[in-house]
Amino acid sequence: FDLQSIPAHSHVEEAWLYLYLVGRSGSLPLPVRVVALTRPWDVEEVTFQRASKEAAWNIEGANKAGIDLAAQVSALGILDGEGRWVAFELTALVQEWLDYPERNYGLIIKDDGTASVQYELASAEWDADPTLRPKLVVAWKPAVTAPTPTNTSTVPTATPSSTATPTLTPSPIR
Repeated sequence: FDLQSIPAHSHVEEAWLYLYLVGRSGSLPLPVRVVALTRPWDVEEVTFQRASKEAAWNIEGANKAGIDLAAQVSALGILDGEGRWVAFELTALVQEWLDYPERNYGLIIKDDGTASVQYELASAEWDADPTLRPKLVVAWKPAVTAPTPTNTSTVPTATPSSTATPTLTPSPIR
């Protein structure tokens, strides 16, 4: 997810991923877990076996914790029904991505049960109705900058020089 519009060092108060359930192959609900990917992959070339043409997943399906995906689950949920939205709370993961943008490889949704059912989700390329594409909604506050200390003593101070003092300005997220 592109978080460049959020200033560096901001505080994520809340982050939710919304996915639209387009269809399913049966009537069973499907427990799922949302896990951050930890390595690059190519959206045009990714398969069950490969992250890209040049690189295979360590274990097929991006299943090697700590190599292909994070060891810690970011969210749990249940896919149930169709023609509706499902939401996953991802505040901690989005804060990590904001603090360490080089770790943002996206995420993967893994089944967490034994149900034999396939769910179809609207993707970022969903052309049937673009309003049903995944949405990451982030509520954030800008970084709090420390106030500049002021001298409130009555002790005489030196006369300021004509040399300017450089000030630090926050740099944008890359």
